[in-house]
Amino acid sequence: MSLVNDMLRDLEARDGERRQAAGASVSLTARRSRNPAWRYTAISFAVVFSLCFLSLLLWQARNNAETGEPVPAAEETVPGSPVAQTGVQPAPVAIDIAALDATVTGASDSGEPSEALQEYLIKAKTALLADQLTQPIDASAYLFYQQALSIEPQNPEAIAGLKAIADRYATLAQRQLSAGQYRDAQNLLDRAQGVWPGRERVALLQQRLDSRASASENPTPSPDSELTDAEPEPRAAAAKSPSPATDPAVTQSSAGQTATVTQTLDSADTEQLEAARRLRQRGETQQAELQLQTFVSAMQEQGKWPQQSRRTLQQWYLARGDTAAARALIADGLPGLQAAYLQAQLAKQQDDYDSALAVLETKLAQVSPEDEQYRALMASLYQRLERSAEAQIYYTRLLEVFGNKARYWLGLGLALDRQGDYSAAAAAYRRAQAASDSNATIENFTRQRLAQLNQ
Repeated sequence: MSLVNDMLRDLEARDGERRQAAGASVSLTARRSRNPAWRYTAISFAVVFSLCFLSLLLWQARNNAETGEPVPAAEETVPGSPVAQTGVQPAPVAIDIAALDATVTGASDSGEPSEALQEYLIKAKTALLADQLTQPIDASAYLFYQQALSIEPQNPEAIAGLKAIADRYATLAQRQLSAGQYRDAQNLLDRAQGVWPGRERVALLQQRLDSRASASENPTPSPDSELTDAEPEPRAAAAKSPSPATDPAVTQSSAGQTATVTQTLDSADTEQLEAARRLRQRGETQQAELQLQTFVSAMQEQGKWPQQSRRTLQQWYLARGDTAAARALIADGLPGLQAAYLQAQLAKQQDDYDSALAVLETKLAQVSPEDEQYRALMASLYQRLERSAEAQIYYTRLLEVFGNKARYWLGLGLALDRQGDYSAAAAAYRRAQAASDSNATIENFTRQRLAQLNQ
């Protein structure tokens, strides 16, 4: 029995060991069965996260493509710029300079003045007809003409308007002089001199007034015929023609005949150009070209070279792709400075910017400080050649000499932008937006670029 009992105890002991081993095996199997679930969860989470990140990148790329904005590229941070403060670089300048060139240089000549300029001229005419010459200060013809000249310094209609104001004051002064009211006459003549110094009619009246005052006489003078009947009423003259050449007249015969020019070449040049531009505004493009062609040819026969008309005529030819006609304007005997400008325009049209700039630089010492077109063309070429430092200098000078113009602020902003001076570039873009002669092209670009710089 003891042997049997010993055997039973031995079997029970072995059975207990098997149960313990089996339990351990089951526990290990359970733990192993749980591990794949955790692995699947982790893998699934990683896949979902990757898909979300990839979707975000694709959405950003598509959004940039739709707005035309390039994906920001890594650049060196420029101290002092908005970028240096945030640590995020703005996108590089993505702009086709050729597409904006006509806007920046002002080379394209559609013949249509800006809306702001037109508005000032209309207000000025209305005030002139109402005899609001220099008063009230904030609604006078003088103020509106000055505002027009701030947009276009050589605008002939505004210049003619200022002369008309001076003439109107002369007419009023003459009436006071005839009535023996010398003090009132002197006040009116002083106003006329303040509006347009050196006006001949005003000078003649001043001589008469001085002679009457020195003689200490007070008779009722008889009006001089040359001061009353020889000149039309200034307001009527201003209404008839917006040309600045109101003193001497220009008479031009039909096409093919020589024009009889009695005023200076510059004033004749301005008058003919403005008349041609008005034709273009009415859609008479061919007639406008014919008028300038006739004038330029007539002057050339006399050995005279009207600069504005010749340059504008070449721009019109190049705009419609007539390179041969544009080249023909570079005639024998043409002064070197004018020839250089026309040659540079031709070279630029053929995308030969280096040659165009080289031609202009050879004559730079002869260029008048008032030759806006010449200097604007040089600034444009520096911009095309990515010589941003020189472009910055030229656009700064253009703004100093010729006033607050949107195309020059835009040119300055682009030059600063390319040099990495983002703060100054943003300021220039904002000035371009605020300028009264800004247009849709300038506003669209500056708005997009400022949004990039502010990111």
